[in-house]
Amino acid sequence: MYDWHQTPKTVTISIPLAYKIDSKKVDATIAKYFLKLNIPEMKIFKFFDLFHEIEIDSSSILIENNKILFYLTKIKEEKWPGLEYKSTNKEELKERRKIAEEDLNKRIANMRETADNKKKEFEKFVIDRSIKIEDDIRKELSEKKNFEKEQAESELYDFINDIENRKIPSNEDIVKSRTPSKENSQQENKYEDKDETHKINLRSNESNPGDERSFSIRDDEIDSHLKPSRKNTKKSNENKNESETENVKISTEKNKESESKAVNNMELATEIFDS
Repeated sequence: MYDWHQTPKTVTISIPLAYKIDSKKVDATIAKYFLKLNIPEMKIFKFFDLFHEIEIDSSSILIENNKILFYLTKIKEEKWPGLEYKSTNKEELKERRKIAEEDLNKRIANMRETADNKKKEFEKFVIDRSIKIEDDIRKELSEKKNFEKEQAESELYDFINDIENRKIPSNEDIVKSRTPSKENSQQENKYEDKDETHKINLRSNESNPGDERSFSIRDDEIDSHLKPSRKNTKKSNENKNESETENVKISTEKNKESESKAVNNMELATEIFDS
């Protein structure tokens, strides 16, 4: 059982079902000269030889509640005298169905080809997009690497220029700073102990300018007066020498640290240049 009705442009066919069924269990085909419906679960098989040709692309099938609806579009706007084409000539019906099947297979092949082409286009788009993203990332990394390289070069050159412009004491300067000066040596020798007496001439500039007096003073007397001053002088010289030695030590450590940093920076620059 089925119901159908038509307009000059369309045909609608309604086939009732015993119950609602999943569309995946329905096998339905629309061809230019026939319709086919197969539902094995309900033991339903329908085949319609249509009275005239229909437009496949604008026709459709709908499963609605407990029925299946075919919405068909006519090629020619006209009223059909009946839904099915009736003929006693079986060869004519067979030829008619063959033409419809060939047309349907051709359409299916075209649809598959179109789907394959779209799939290939999509895959090509994905590949091209991936390549572009990789190129952009590679370019960004290259620019970042070049920037870091230039920055490292600039810092290295600035550091080298700073080292070249900085006055580094030579070995002679270090030895000289550690050796007591001639003036200090003379000052120390001036107060050395001697087993002889010293003669001191005093001139009075106030009352008797021409009066000279001589005194004989023993070494032990001089020592009693000059020993504290000499002791302070020696202590001052010792402190001065210790300070100069400490400064030379600090300067030497700074030079070693600067040289070590320069070597590390040069190794870093070499790695950057090699890469």
